[in-house]
Amino acid sequence: MSPRPRDRGQGALTPAIEAFRRALSALKRLVGDGHPDTMTSRNNLAVAYMSAGN
Repeated sequence: MSPRPRDRGQGALTPAIEAFRRALSALKRLVGDGHPDTMTSRNNLAVAYMSAGN
């Protein structure tokens, strides 16, 4: 069973947040700001921030 988000340490989220930032930047450049994949990436970054308590 995978751990619940609150059971994970913030240290695990820092690399994820950086990866989501890079992915969002690349998608904005490659397919545009309004593309569904860019929106999904933006959501993933927001969820990572929320999980980290930011």
